Amino acid sequence: MKKTILFILCALLFTATTYAQQYRQSDIDGIWLVTDGFNENTKQWVSCGGDDAQAYAFLSETSHGKPLALLSNDGGVTTFTYTIKGNKILLCDVNDDTFVVVTIKIVSLKRGHCFVGWVSTCNSPYSAKFKFTKIDEKE
Repeated sequence: MKKTILFILCALLFTATTYAQQYRQSDIDGIWLVTDGFNENTKQWVSCGGDDAQAYAFLSETSHGKPLALLSNDGGVTTFTYTIKGNKILLCDVNDDTFVVVTIKIVSLKRGHCFVGWVSTCNSPYSAKFKFTKIDEKE
């Protein structure tokens, strides 16, 4: 009985610390390349590399007191302001910081190296899981 109670307490503690993860701006500063996407049908990671790969830059520069983020993809570069709430990065319209355009829910993060996140946009009820790799800004 004592082992069962101990196991349940450990499981609850693990769950609480996993979901209560708090990230800071310093955890995601820099440029992050989207390297892989998870195919829900095949349950496999698929490479997203190539000339049209997405990249996100989380900057220390601010607009209206909020840090700026850049999204570079095949369609060009888009500027956002962003905030971090728990394990979510909220990219907002640069002229209206109450309008969340992109949400990235961090699933796991290896600081300074890589993270996995669910990406969703305001235009769609769907989200997709991607791997992000930090790239050297000097390259």
